[in-house]
Amino acid sequence: MARILLIKCSEYDTYPFAMSPPMGLMYLSASLKRDGGHRVKILDTRLGLLTAEQVARKARAFKPDIIGLGAILLESRCFHEYAAALHRALPGVPIVAGGPYASTDPDAVLKDPAVTCAVLGEGEATITDLARAMECNDPWKHLPGLALRGNGALTINPQREYIKDLDAMPFPDWDAADLAGYARAHRFSNLAPGPYMTVFTSRSCPYHCIYCHSFFGKAFRARSPESVFEEIRTLHDRYGIRDIEILDDCFNLDRARALEICERLARSRMKLRLSFPNGVRSDRLDPELIAMLKAAGTGYMAVAIETASPRLQKFIRKNLDLDKARDAMGRAVAAGIFCHGYFMLGFPTESRREMQQTIDFAANSPLHTASFFVVKAVPGTELHQIARNGAGYKKANNSGEFAYTSLDYSCSDLGHDTLQLMYRRAYRQFYSKPERIMRIVADFPDKGHLASSLLHLGARITGFQPNGKNVKHKTRMVSKA
Repeated sequence: MARILLIKCSEYDTYPFAMSPPMGLMYLSASLKRDGGHRVKILDTRLGLLTAEQVARKARAFKPDIIGLGAILLESRCFHEYAAALHRALPGVPIVAGGPYASTDPDAVLKDPAVTCAVLGEGEATITDLARAMECNDPWKHLPGLALRGNGALTINPQREYIKDLDAMPFPDWDAADLAGYARAHRFSNLAPGPYMTVFTSRSCPYHCIYCHSFFGKAFRARSPESVFEEIRTLHDRYGIRDIEILDDCFNLDRARALEICERLARSRMKLRLSFPNGVRSDRLDPELIAMLKAAGTGYMAVAIETASPRLQKFIRKNLDLDKARDAMGRAVAAGIFCHGYFMLGFPTESRREMQQTIDFAANSPLHTASFFVVKAVPGTELHQIARNGAGYKKANNSGEFAYTSLDYSCSDLGHDTLQLMYRRAYRQFYSKPERIMRIVADFPDKGHLASSLLHLGARITGFQPNGKNVKHKTRMVSKA
């Protein structure tokens, strides 16, 4: 039995607008315990914004045999600071990188001499095999799903097959997570802090949007309604949790499955509050499904529109039916579901007229609230390859510039000043309507948290904390590492 420490990285000097439990690490922990009998501890550095030296002290106290270090691209700077401090404190302990950063840029990760190897993509089977081999001093460098560096050269082993039967996986390791810590944190659904948990009912998205990751592949894999219901029932009965955030990339892709999950939850009488902060596919929401989502307890839903330009919808390959999306938003709002919209500004080739088209669509929509993000050409995506050839492309200077609210790095052809003007105009135009503010106040799903949420919204829009200090802040990332 090995002692394994799994660490979730954070930008420890960054104001965390919102966070959710590290589901990736919780799934890894559950697999390591079930299939290997290992002792696993999860350390989420976002809870307390731990510095590298603080992380090293906590690691030394645990005395791990293996350290797993997970990060998204935005956290890459601190990933390397943590790795260096851990290597100094525990020089003989292997450090295994994982998460979207390692999968997106294994070359940069493995140039760090503190890092032993990287797990690429879906990691449950790979980390379990790696831990078993390391514990037994067996050869491990050949294992599929790994990347490593030897003699100065990067080696990427054959890709491991994605898990086909998601029902066969153990539930996330809730006991390894600081549930009380997440209950105190601001979350993405804008509900008041309190006991809640995130749930994945499926993995991957079959659409091929050029800006999106392929961490879970592009073949939609779904859990059965029975498995999803059992997980939520366990959270309710064992932990007293009624607030559930579903983080699927495309929960409603399989309409029949989505309906059955909602029907089971509605009949259960658990009195749940469901949220979909990562977004649902809005042009696949029909009246029956919206009604069943509401019956199951849905009070908050996000929709990702991205752009209202038909040309850009084709260019980015999202191919959203904007008329159906607008109709679905209206029906959801009428059903009593608080609706938030995601929009993106600054695609390569996007004109100022097309930006305004997106802003007008958002401002004239029935949405309660909206976020406008600066398009980021993330390495490893098709957009990154396209943007590198565009007139507006410049390389990011640091990982913080990958925050979707940062104007310092973009791939817009219009230039920084125009993008900044349109970005600010988007928020002013969207929130300038008194009737929208009145609807927000009237329909907000958690009245006791309304004032705090409005302050956080101001922080997201302006880049300022409620106390007036200018800060960086995190926003929605397409990852739940």
